Amino acid sequence: MAPSVPMVPLTLIQGADSKGAVCLDGTLPGYHLDRCFGSGANSWLIQLEGGGWCNNHRNCVYCKTSQRGSSKFMKKAWPSLEY
Repeated sequence: MAPSVPMVPLTLIQGADSKGAVCLDGTLPGYHLDRCFGSGANSWLIQLEGGGWCNNHRNCVYCKTSQRGSSKFMKKAWPSLEY
């Protein structure tokens, strides 16, 4: 049996919308934060899905329906690198 890999949950930034910081579809932005331990306790790995630039209407409509433009489509959990 393969060992289970610890997963890092998606964290949505609550209140970001009140400051105008949202994804293309208006959902809250998010990230995965994997804090290390032991001698690496002061090291973090941050996974930012999405982002980029859309330069025309068609491209923006496409991005809006993917993890590049909506936290609805981001992975709910990301494998940790600590295992």
